[in-house]
Amino acid sequence: MYRYLFFIFVITSICISNTFSKFTLKNSNFIQSPNKLITFKYNNNLEGLPNSGSGKIFIDSTKYKIDLGKQIIMVNDKVLKRYNVNTNQLFIENSHPKVDSIFFNLFSDNFLDLIYENKNDYNLKFKFNKDSTNIVEIGAWYQNYNIKIYDIEFIYQNFDNSTVFMFNYPEAFIFDLRD
Repeated sequence: MYRYLFFIFVITSICISNTFSKFTLKNSNFIQSPNKLITFKYNNNLEGLPNSGSGKIFIDSTKYKIDLGKQIIMVNDKVLKRYNVNTNQLFIENSHPKVDSIFFNLFSDNFLDLIYENKNDYNLKFKFNKDSTNIVEIGAWYQNYNIKIYDIEFIYQNFDNSTVFMFNYPEAFIFDLRD
């Protein structure tokens, strides 16, 4: 029985690895770019967010920002800031290194290993197009939360870090939840 499970695991790993290889070859400009932009639509069950919408993720080597319209999240120097447009509240807390590592190592050589090593903390499922050169959908699960992103575009674009990563809401009510 264990031999069969191991065999299935090895075959699945090889297929996923091969699929990611095709994706990384086609999208090498995006992957090697110091600045990354991903646009998408989403469905989720996260509290405080609409059940569906669209968003953007900006990533550079030291920080990332997720803009979901009514919620804006930025991680920089192990600090997570969340701004809620509707309530004008800014929450500051310690970031989650395991989650952060997904963004900072996005499609790097050790990306699949990273996902496998953290499978008890979160789960990511990728759905590729027929020729495996593009990701059609990503499903993510963490505890009781899940999000599905689709209509994903990986954009290689130089953007001005000083404006993209601006996070200044002087009139916001600030909650600092760090230790």
